[in-house]
Amino acid sequence: MVTVARVLTKIEGARLRGALLSRLVQLASLALLAACPGGGEQPPAAACVKAYEKCTLASGVLGVCDTVDCAAGQTPPCLVCRSQH
Repeated sequence: MVTVARVLTKIEGARLRGALLSRLVQLASLALLAACPGGGEQPPAAACVKAYEKCTLASGVLGVCDTVDCAAGQTPPCLVCRSQH
C-alpha cells in the first residue's frame, strides 16, 4: 500500500535530483565557457603592435595585423591592419 508519506518522499527526491542536475548543467556550462578560446578575449587593438592580432580598420570592421615592408627609417616589425577577407 502506498502512503502519502512515501509519495511525498518520492516527489521530494525527484525535486532534489532535478535541482542537482540543474546545478551540474550550470557548472558544466561555466566550465566550457571558461575553457573556450576567446572567452576572455581583449577587444581588437586600435593600433597594431603584434603580428596576427585582431585590430579595427578605419571603417570599424574587424581586421588582422599583418607585417609589411618597412619604409625608410622605420624599425621592424612594421605592421598594418588589413581586412580579413
